[in-house]
Amino acid sequence: MGKVIESRDGMALVLVNRSSACEGCGARGACHTFGGGRDAKVSVDNEVGAKAGDMVEIGIEEASLLKASFLVYIVPIIALILGAGAGQLVSGQVGIAKEGAAAFGGLLALVGCLIIIRLFDPVFKRYRSMRPKIIRICEG
Repeated sequence: MGKVIESRDGMALVLVNRSSACEGCGARGACHTFGGGRDAKVSVDNEVGAKAGDMVEIGIEEASLLKASFLVYIVPIIALILGAGAGQLVSGQVGIAKEGAAAFGGLLALVGCLIIIRLFDPVFKRYRSMRPKIIRICEG
């Protein structure tokens, strides 16, 4: 639940109370989407025509949430493991210890993966299915 602060061009800026937004989420213990503060401002699609001052319920499609979670959490872990393996394979040819090469390769792959994900963030934001939206305007 949140309160619409501003609404224009099919989008709305919603002030969301962290505790109410996280209440029904299974990842609430591990997720830090809204940072450490109590309230957060979230830009959402406004297909229901909510106006400033309206209390609204916001959400994101489950499939999109799963895809985003996979991209942000699992892909970097895979990159870390592959980078460590590649570093270990190359260590014999370069002449450095396998452990050091694995650690360096894993770290290098992890950082590279995170940079690539960050660079593609604007591309992902263009997909409407990946953005949160107002589900309904609440009564009262």
